[in-house]
Amino acid sequence: MLEVIWILCFWNFDNWLNYGWYKVMCIIGRLIYLLHLVSFNCSVLYKDKFTEQ
Repeated sequence: MLEVIWILCFWNFDNWLNYGWYKVMCIIGRLIYLLHLVSFNCSVLYKDKFTEQ
């Protein structure tokens, strides 16, 4: 779902610049998407470290 929001915002960002609400939603969506990726990558890295030990 986050990926869909991010893709829609990325494609329509220029068209939505006139609408403050959509602009805010896009920014929040991108931040959530980035945090989601970072947390996922960190959990994978930690999991690999634990399995190596």
